[in-house]
Amino acid sequence: MGLQRWRLLLPGLWAGALLCVALLATPAPFALLPAADAGRVVARMLAQEAYASLALGIALLVLERLAAG
Repeated sequence: MGLQRWRLLLPGLWAGALLCVALLATPAPFALLPAADAGRVVARMLAQEAYASLALGIALLVLERLAAG
């Protein structure tokens, strides 16, 4: 895939991952587990999502810098 395609695809993938976790994965543990256990599960998911968002943000920044240069 070319640089231009990755520049267009990456923000959509990032937004999709955020929405998936926010709308699907986060409420599910609260429906199935006791509140304390669900809180731990969701905290772990959100921590992993934060690391993934940081990596995707850096990748997007690098791609944009390459395209501008």
